[in-house]
Amino acid sequence: MFKDFYEGVDIPSDFDKELVSRAFRFAKVAHRGQKRRSGDDYITHPLAVGKILLDLGMSAEMVAAAFLHDVVEDTDIKIEEIKDKFGLDVANLVAGVTALKQIDFSTYSKPEEAEEAKNQAKNENLRQLFLSMAEDVRVVVIKLADRLHNMETIKSLSPKDQKRISLETLNIFAPLALRLGMGEIKGRLEDLAFPIAFPKEYKFLKKEANRRYKEADRYTLKVKREIEDELKSANISAKVEGRAKHIYSLYKKITRPEIDWDFDKVYDLVALRIITESESDCYKIMGLIHGKYRPIPNYVRDYIAAPKPNGYRSIHTTIFGPEGKICEIQIRTHEMHEEAEYGVASHLHYTLEKSSGKSDKDLEKGTFAKSNQTEFLKRIKEWQTSIGDAGDFLEGLKMEFLDERIYVFSPNGDIFDLPVDSTPIDFAYEVHSKIGDSCVGSKINGKIASLDTRLRTRDVVEIITSKGGTPKRGWLDFVKTSKARQHIRGYFRKFDFDKNVLEGKEIVFEELGLLGYNIDDFSEKEIKSSISETSFKTVNDLYASVGEGLTTKRQAAKILVGRTIRPLDFKKSTQSLTRSQKIDKYDVRGLKINLAPCCQPNRGDETISYITRGRGLTVHKVGCPNIKNLEKKRLVDYDPWRKDGDLVSIRIIADNRVGLIRDISGLISEKNVNIEKIENKKVVESEKTEVLIKIKLIDFTTFSDIIHGILKIEGVDSVKRSE
Repeated sequence: MFKDFYEGVDIPSDFDKELVSRAFRFAKVAHRGQKRRSGDDYITHPLAVGKILLDLGMSAEMVAAAFLHDVVEDTDIKIEEIKDKFGLDVANLVAGVTALKQIDFSTYSKPEEAEEAKNQAKNENLRQLFLSMAEDVRVVVIKLADRLHNMETIKSLSPKDQKRISLETLNIFAPLALRLGMGEIKGRLEDLAFPIAFPKEYKFLKKEANRRYKEADRYTLKVKREIEDELKSANISAKVEGRAKHIYSLYKKITRPEIDWDFDKVYDLVALRIITESESDCYKIMGLIHGKYRPIPNYVRDYIAAPKPNGYRSIHTTIFGPEGKICEIQIRTHEMHEEAEYGVASHLHYTLEKSSGKSDKDLEKGTFAKSNQTEFLKRIKEWQTSIGDAGDFLEGLKMEFLDERIYVFSPNGDIFDLPVDSTPIDFAYEVHSKIGDSCVGSKINGKIASLDTRLRTRDVVEIITSKGGTPKRGWLDFVKTSKARQHIRGYFRKFDFDKNVLEGKEIVFEELGLLGYNIDDFSEKEIKSSISETSFKTVNDLYASVGEGLTTKRQAAKILVGRTIRPLDFKKSTQSLTRSQKIDKYDVRGLKINLAPCCQPNRGDETISYITRGRGLTVHKVGCPNIKNLEKKRLVDYDPWRKDGDLVSIRIIADNRVGLIRDISGLISEKNVNIEKIENKKVVESEKTEVLIKIKLIDFTTFSDIIHGILKIEGVDSVKRSE
């Protein structure tokens, strides 16, 4: 098994084979008798992870840590023993990759409780992984290799686990690989996860793309031969190759609103890549190509002069080639190509080559030595200190660092990396906090633009400041970056409490109204109960926090409403239990469910449930003698074995345009929410349409995301929950 480990790999002279060999033998003994779901010996997994790292040119310490990365988690071996036998460096790497928590989920009486505990543990483990990664980037390279092999062997898991892990791979690990410039790993992860996460979309896209790939291959082969002839005539050494677009990258591109599944608008289904010897040759080749073929205006991208924030360098140009067809061409050096494929791993490889005679000057040529990679890791570490629980961390991580990014320029040509949908305010605070605080206006590409304008890649942004300028609370409704949000919130801490209460209350009432609630429908006890689970002493403290900008209006609404969506009918529907008792009908999902020991209800029994203070929900049989001693207003119509759920209605007023229903239903589907009914009708004496949607009752956060997401859809005027 291990004897073929080094086969086909160039091993550096200083590579510590003895360390790697000892680590393998130790791991093999530790995992003896353990099997993977596939039935293979467990040691095959760490061996495969180590091989991936070896192929990437990583150090002996990283390969040894890969062999040992599951030993602490899955055996009785402690990290101290790893430190004693293999040194502090290997032990720290193992600790960084090892999951934080080991929880016995069998202790939970309810499946939903165990599932929630699992999710919390996974989120906390991810949080610790990113903290370790910020300390040592090698940790995440090992983790990506670990995830890659797990995806390669995922078929042995249950369909449910396959889907969960694949979605996590698409949402977290593949974007992380891209953020670190590891394009090859990112592409492999996506291609493995996409068919499992979205099987219907994959099947359709694969069938349609395969047909078009054949035609694209034929065409690019023709262009390839013509370019090779041009390069030969110009005596320029270069390799020309075709590159088919990864299927998931194609999916993301073709679902963009401006393309909307129109394959004819995808010009890089198969692109040509030219790899040459030097940077100057890249520009010579671009000149030759533009001399032979007409480039499409505004489709030339020089990422050599202005690299992407993740360190990517290349020239992209799109031309009208033979037969008048459009073709994309990428031009880069061998070094740029290695960086584009392997990113931060390539940088680590450069560092290892110091001992083989490569000069510091040579090492610094790679963009990674000068890029934002280390800044990215530093920002993650700083950002984590301002985040609350693990769930908030994961949501914020995706938005702040892993979702699609844009990069914009200052008038001086400095490049800034921002989340998609960032605004001039986010840019201003990214430049400097004083610039953000005194911002009163902006110019984008030389033209005056509003401060909530969504920036696009390659925009040139100029901030207009004033000595009398101050932050505005309304900025919190559209800024994207945590840096901007923190500075704006900090400014409003200076305002007096009473003013913040009044302003915060108005903001919260407006948000509750949007979601279909009236604060007058909440009893004083309900409000106190909601506040008691937070750090706020009174509801006015909550309003003041919103007024200061410390708490968003959506967070405040979630606190007041709770984790679930409450029915709009606060008159309460009733059904007869006994002659003297009535039941309140609320949605109680999210509460801990307990079966009353006094009557021991079972599936099929007619039940009544009681909301206890601090202990969740207790289910009794109807007729249980203890019911008469309970507060009637805390009795609810809930059967833990009942599968049906209440419906929530949403009313939308929007422009009567083609594609509106598709955009709305698509957004709801992305949240994994079923649409039970959808209808629309034209608004009398108007060009507007009214859309009524009914969806299954869901958790408050998802419902709020849907409402706010619909508001952002083109042409939507208003959204409100309705009866």
